[in-house]
Amino acid sequence: MASPHGKKETTTTTGVNFANKQLKAADAMGKMSTKLQISTTALQTFRFAGEQSGETMQTMDNNLVKFAKNLGEAQTGIGLAKRELEILGISLKDSSGNFKSHEEILNEVADAYKNMDNPARKMASAMALFGRSGHVMVNMLSDGADGLAKLRQQ
Repeated sequence: MASPHGKKETTTTTGVNFANKQLKAADAMGKMSTKLQISTTALQTFRFAGEQSGETMQTMDNNLVKFAKNLGEAQTGIGLAKRELEILGISLKDSSGNFKSHEEILNEVADAYKNMDNPARKMASAMALFGRSGHVMVNMLSDGADGLAKLRQQ
């Protein structure tokens, strides 16, 4: 039988390990959101929505990394995303001439998908913006920016 002292050390060790894991997860979340230029709340929302759809956190992160890369290319005037955003009627810049945040553009893409009736066109658009796994994003974005806001509340 373990001594009460030994049990306390085990409980303390478990608590410290748990806290360390939480800190590492929060740090990784912060770094990923910075890399993607979206808020940690938005990143958590997409990860949660992906899990609800049966996708892994890694798949969601990969889709968002591809989106960020494609937006970077579009800002320099190259790539499929530039053309796709033009087709969707989404400008990379705001009324002051500054580049919009990735999160802002993501919300605009969601609103465009909400109003798009052709599922094949929506799928092609998602693949142009998010890469080969873009189809995963279609369901999450099809309820528009309001749908994303509702997901954030869950």
